[in-house]
Amino acid sequence: MPVRVAIVFCGSIAVWALIVAAMIAILAKSRHPVQSIALLIAAVIVAWTASVPLAAPADPLSQLLCFTFVLAATIGVYSAGRLLERRAAAALPNGEALAMHPYWQFTLREMLLVVLVVSLTMAQVASSRPFATTPFFNSLKADDPFSPTWTRIGMPHPGGGKGASIGPTRAKLDFDVETDIPAPAQVSQVASDLESELQRMLKDSGCSIHEVGHSGNDFSMSYDSGVTEGDLWVFAVQTSEHRWRFLLLVTESRK
Repeated sequence: MPVRVAIVFCGSIAVWALIVAAMIAILAKSRHPVQSIALLIAAVIVAWTASVPLAAPADPLSQLLCFTFVLAATIGVYSAGRLLERRAAAALPNGEALAMHPYWQFTLREMLLVVLVVSLTMAQVASSRPFATTPFFNSLKADDPFSPTWTRIGMPHPGGGKGASIGPTRAKLDFDVETDIPAPAQVSQVASDLESELQRMLKDSGCSIHEVGHSGNDFSMSYDSGVTEGDLWVFAVQTSEHRWRFLLLVTESRK
C-alpha cells in the first residue's frame, strides 16, 4: 500500500472515530432521539451530496476525503453552536431560562440549514470552475495515438497531420493519417487496436467512458472528467485500392 494511501486511510479512520463519538454524544443528550437520528441521517446525505462535486472524478480516495471533511465540518458546526448555547446559558442570571433568548438557540435543525447553505455554496463554486481540457486531450496533443498500433501490428509508421484549438468553453483536436494496407483484414485489426489504445488512454487519464458506438471500421466514444465532457470519432476511409485514411476527431466542452 502506498504511503500516501496509508496515511489518508489511517487519518480517515481517526476522523471517523471522532465523528461517530460525536454522533453518539449528540444522541445521548437529545430529548428527542428519533428526530435527532433523522436529522443526523439527513446531515450525512447532505454531506455526501456536497462532497461529490468537490472530489476529483473517478478517484474514490478523493471522494472519501471530501465526504469525511464535509461531515466532520457538519458535526463541528453543530458542536460549536451547542457550545455557544451552553456559554450563553451560563452567563444568564440564575433562574432565567435560555428559552427567553432564542438568538442563542442552536439545534440540529439550525445545524442542517447552515450545512445545506454551505454545501450549496461549495457545489456552486465547484461547478463554476473554468473550463479545462482533460489529461486525455492533453496527451493526444503531445503524442501520436496511432504509433502503438503500428508497432503492435508490425507496420511502418506513416506520417500524419495534427491540429488542435482550445477556446474558453470548447476544445477540438483532429489527427489525420494515410497509409497503405494491403489486406482488408488488417484494416479491422488497425481499427480494433486503435479503439483499445484510446480506451486505455482514457482510463489512464481518469476519464469515465459512457458510450461506445460502431459502424463498420468506424467507432465513437463519449466520456467525461469532472466538469468536462468529450466525444471522439475515428473514421476509416478507403482512398484507393490499398490506400486507407484514418481520421481521429476529438471535441471537449463544459458540461
